[in-house]
Amino acid sequence: MITSSSESALACALPPPASLEKQQKLWAFAEGAAAMEGVSETVTGMNTLTVFAHPQTDLAVLPDGLNKLWATIKS
Repeated sequence: MITSSSESALACALPPPASLEKQQKLWAFAEGAAAMEGVSETVTGMNTLTVFAHPQTDLAVLPDGLNKLWATIKS
């Protein structure tokens, strides 16, 4: 699930419970997301990833790219 958490950030959350497998997938997702155009920083939490965008980035287009990236991450 991807939701806007501010004017320049998106929160990506997985359903509970937390697990090592989910966390490993989030770490890989964070690495890929950090390399995306328009992304300035990623912060991984437990079952969550916050993606911060550069100020000029249109947040409306980032979720599509993040969803496509998520589909490529192996479990």
